[in-house]
Amino acid sequence: MSWPHRLTLTFLSDPGDRPVRDLAVGLTIKMGRRNDYHLGPFLTDRSGTILLGIEDVERLIHQVQGEAVMDYSPIDLRTQEKFVVEISIESKRGLRSKAERLKPFFPDRSGWLDRLAAAASNPEDACLTSCVEVDEGTKTIVTSVGIPSHGTAADSTQVPFPGSPLRRR
Repeated sequence: MSWPHRLTLTFLSDPGDRPVRDLAVGLTIKMGRRNDYHLGPFLTDRSGTILLGIEDVERLIHQVQGEAVMDYSPIDLRTQEKFVVEISIESKRGLRSKAERLKPFFPDRSGWLDRLAAAASNPEDACLTSCVEVDEGTKTIVTSVGIPSHGTAADSTQVPFPGSPLRRR
């Protein structure tokens, strides 16, 4: 197996190294051919963490492939040696803009993304990205971000997307 059984992404404030909760984080698996796989966004829990199990990532990849099967190269998380993964923290403005573009085609997803943008502790304008290599030995990725650690006012904010296998713990 090449993708880790469980990948933990942890986001800490910089300065302060405190967990950043309610942070909307996107994950892009870079592909050499055709389109990249854009997954998420996912919300961090109160410990600033997102847990991604291999079965959950496989299910999300299959959902993406199902939307436009000819646009994506096949990917096998269990046999490919390593992956280049882009971790992105999009601005609230960017999340709302995506929601607006999706509205005519996917109104449910658009509404969900709008609610996520309202609940997220992401910066209003700044967008942060980082690329890392992920392989079987990768268990945890810890990232310091220039975002206050307090997150949103509501500690229990959850914006579940129907059918999403990934949840905050």
